[in-house]
Amino acid sequence: MPIHNSITRSAARSTLLRQVLLLLLLFAVIFIMAGQTFAQSRHILYLNSYHVGYKWSDEEYQGFLDTLEPSSAKIALHVEYLDTKRFSSDERLDQLAEALAIKYQDIPIDMVVSTDDAAFLLLKRFGNTVFPGVPVFFCGTNYLDAEDLHDLPNFHGVTERADIDATFATILELLPQTLNIYVINDRTITGKRVHPAIEKAMAKFQGQVKFTLWEDISMAELISRVNSIPQDSVIFYTFFFQDKTGQTFEYDQAISLISRQSPVPIFGAWDFNLGLGLTGGMLTSGYQQGAAMAEMVRSWLERTPITEIPPLAESPNRFMFDYAQLTRFNINPDKLPPDSLIINRPITFIQKHQSVLITSGIFIAILLVVILILTVNIYRRRQAEIELRRSEENFRSIFNNNNDGLYQATADGRFLQVNPALAKMLKFSSPQEVIDHFTDIDQQLYISQSPRKTLTNNWAKGEHSLKCRDGSIIDVIENTHTVYDLYDNVLYLEGSITDISEYKKTQELISQTEKIISLGGVAAGIAHEIRSPLASIVQGIQVVKNRIFDNNEMNIQAAVDCNCTLDQVRRYAEKREIKKMLGDIHEAGQRAGVIIEDMLSFSRKTIGDFSLESLEKIINQAIALAEKDHELKRTYSFKSITINKLFEENMPKVYCSASKIQQVFFNILKNGAEAMGDAGTSFPTFTIRIMRDGKTARVEIEDNGPGMSSELAQRVFDPFFTTKEREKGTGLGLSVSYFIVKENHHGDLRVSTQPDLGTTFIVELPLEPPLREQQEAKEEEKTTKISH
Repeated sequence: MPIHNSITRSAARSTLLRQVLLLLLLFAVIFIMAGQTFAQSRHILYLNSYHVGYKWSDEEYQGFLDTLEPSSAKIALHVEYLDTKRFSSDERLDQLAEALAIKYQDIPIDMVVSTDDAAFLLLKRFGNTVFPGVPVFFCGTNYLDAEDLHDLPNFHGVTERADIDATFATILELLPQTLNIYVINDRTITGKRVHPAIEKAMAKFQGQVKFTLWEDISMAELISRVNSIPQDSVIFYTFFFQDKTGQTFEYDQAISLISRQSPVPIFGAWDFNLGLGLTGGMLTSGYQQGAAMAEMVRSWLERTPITEIPPLAESPNRFMFDYAQLTRFNINPDKLPPDSLIINRPITFIQKHQSVLITSGIFIAILLVVILILTVNIYRRRQAEIELRRSEENFRSIFNNNNDGLYQATADGRFLQVNPALAKMLKFSSPQEVIDHFTDIDQQLYISQSPRKTLTNNWAKGEHSLKCRDGSIIDVIENTHTVYDLYDNVLYLEGSITDISEYKKTQELISQTEKIISLGGVAAGIAHEIRSPLASIVQGIQVVKNRIFDNNEMNIQAAVDCNCTLDQVRRYAEKREIKKMLGDIHEAGQRAGVIIEDMLSFSRKTIGDFSLESLEKIINQAIALAEKDHELKRTYSFKSITINKLFEENMPKVYCSASKIQQVFFNILKNGAEAMGDAGTSFPTFTIRIMRDGKTARVEIEDNGPGMSSELAQRVFDPFFTTKEREKGTGLGLSVSYFIVKENHHGDLRVSTQPDLGTTFIVELPLEPPLREQQEAKEEEKTTKISH
């Protein structure tokens, strides 16, 4: 037995030791986890300017806690009270800053929260020293403006700004017989911050009522003055924490003393005086200040970038009134501003019989549950209706706000619905106008075959041209499909229309530019190869003509040597039409030379010297050149054309090559004159406009000739394209002009025309000189001359 007892005691001690070690290990784990939790928590220092029990700052703190809920957000909250209402001096701020630096030197403060002026002033002076780089969130700081935070980039918060103007206006609205307003304010730090706002408000209402300001005064003298205020007056009270003698008062003491002696209502600006004798006004709330600041802090804790948090939010003020004071001074509550909060209302019937009503409510709730169970099918049906309505609203939103034109139409060709984008596309002011206008879509809307006629498997997609309300035509891509009901009956057709007119114009411009650029390379090669032999041909023909038809000694002697006379040779040449053939060959050679020169224009960057030139002068020279042009004189009478000049005054000069721009204008005038002549226009007229359009000069040359179809207008700048007879045109004039304007001058040349409505060519040239391009062109010209 002794041996057995010894073994038992030894096993018991071993078990106890293991249990103790397990408990110690558990405590260690708990301690480490608690330490990690503390270390991982966000440390927030809450600086309260005042003391515990001061209603205003207590309400700020409560609003902050209720909104932020720090216990559920891993926040370690450190609270400090500066007690500056009772002990206020610059030396005290220095002492407080030193004390905070020592106390929190080993605690990693992540954020500092400041309430009211003293704490804000401390952080403004010492924040970068005591808590360098730490963000500061504040509230209750009186009359702070955005510029006050200019040098405080890490400060964000809510200003405390009493809306004194609103309270003064309310006083005069509720008590229109008021002749005097007595303003009570103290000379504390807060009172000094509020003083400018009081002065500003009094100045605004100075003509409507007389103001008397009581600030630097003892409490005894203040009570005496309040007691003798006339009946046609009111008191506006901010706070009176310290009087002239240095005696301090709690917030409830001062307002209570004044209210008991006042024969007139007292209005104010801060809610902590409400219920202590204050009638009311537009009041600043400490609770709302703290809550608003907590919202900013929460945003920062949720990792919202500090730059996205507004540096300063406005004071959340509200109209508040005390029912007891309203009754005391016979002020009708119905005249108060909307949404006013009224405290101390008499207990209502509902409040008096609350328990009975709650019991009845529970019984009614049970009945409602039974009714809800019995009507579950109705509820589900209503839910389905709501979903259907929501779906319809979503469809309507997409339908109305889509940038593409959307529609629903009947099978016989009437619109059921169109969205605003389609109405705008077709030049209507509203979708209803589109629905009313079109009675047969196939005939009224489409230029070519309607996609409704080409449905394949109930779908159709294609490019079409549509007629707009104003007669214009737009190019579109349309998708259409048929919608059926459950019984395969056609309900309607629906589709989408995308306007591609601008896209096509852009593509055509790109294509035109590419054609001209590619032609430049081809033209250069062809022109250089043909130029020399052509010059030899033209020169040779001229030499032949000179040796037959000139009466010089060498020609006469050569005829004698051939046993004939020069006249006989000439008669033979005339009889066999050799002279005419030589003239035709010479003329054809010169014409080929003109074509070569035009072709070379595509390959030349060098277009002559640029200088500041008057467009009016250039256009006048082009007109004079057209009047003297031999070919125009022979075929058309250019001088018979009426020319209307509409030139803007004080037009700036344009940096350009005058000779080349003159060539552009001449080509346009020549084409217009020939078109009007060929069409037999009764009173041919050119209208030439010169105007400034932003940074460009704009020249419009309009004729009243036959106009062109859209197909011809698209090709008018194509190289070698012409509608004239071969002997009248090469098809290069407008192509060269296009190249000169676009490539050499960085401008724009386009045409606007409709059949039988004339043609307008529009030339746009930049006013600012393209110096870099011209310098490159001059360098290339020098290189070319050297190589030749």
